[in-house]
Amino acid sequence: SVQSIHQDVLENINRTDISFNKHIELSKFLKNKHGFSTYVECIAGLPGMTPEKWYNEINVYTAYDMEICYYEWHLLPETPSYDHNFRKRMGIDTVNKSLRVNNKIPHKTEIVVESFSYSKEEYKEMWMAYTIQRTFWATGFLEKTLSTILKKSNIGYGDFVKKFHNEFLRKDAVSGPILTKYINTVDLTFDQYYKPQSEVNELSIEFPHITAPLTSSLMLTFYYNMDQCKDYIKQWLLKEFPYLNPKSVDREINDLITRNNKFKKKFNGIRYINYNN
Repeated sequence: SVQSIHQDVLENINRTDISFNKHIELSKFLKNKHGFSTYVECIAGLPGMTPEKWYNEINVYTAYDMEICYYEWHLLPETPSYDHNFRKRMGIDTVNKSLRVNNKIPHKTEIVVESFSYSKEEYKEMWMAYTIQRTFWATGFLEKTLSTILKKSNIGYGDFVKKFHNEFLRKDAVSGPILTKYINTVDLTFDQYYKPQSEVNELSIEFPHITAPLTSSLMLTFYYNMDQCKDYIKQWLLKEFPYLNPKSVDREINDLITRNNKFKKKFNGIRYINYNN
């Protein structure tokens, strides 16, 4: 449970008891001695965080081969952060939501979406950064291509995520109609989520057969539409990273399409799960 690697952020929430170096030592011990993989748990939107710091954290966690778990920050009545003076000092703004856990009766909760160090727009960017990281990391999509990029361009995973978000996904003419529609849906979802009287309680995206959490939404967009996205992705990659081998990029993209088609055929006719049920 790291929360953040940045000292100023940890000081803001009074969580400076264990240094990140200690976490790294434990992670290495568990991996080398017992073969265990490790993951870090981070809270979205802690005071002092910025998109740049979050991209840097993605660089660090992935460099140590750590899975990342990212959670909303719920202000709980029994915690110091619930105090009015703390909220005022940290410039905290929240949205009131109705949260259902394990299909139990919904209860009211406050979720932090803004502080002195980031805006609501930047809060959305940090969530999108995590969504992009999960899409590539968890699926292995373009794994070899990304490995080449990180080595030859001497950048971190978070640096690539930032570039993919700002210079590809957020550029309509570059990303193509499918991903432009996806980003517009994400923006609309956040706009509704932020409204005081909104009934949108979760950051979820609607698909033809499924409603998925935001963090899985880009994966599913690729799953359903890679045939229509592949040329845009390839063109951008080869333009930004001209040392890449076009045939290798093609091969990895086509591998994903082949896997997707197998899954679609396998599950054709089976009722899809709606995660809101």
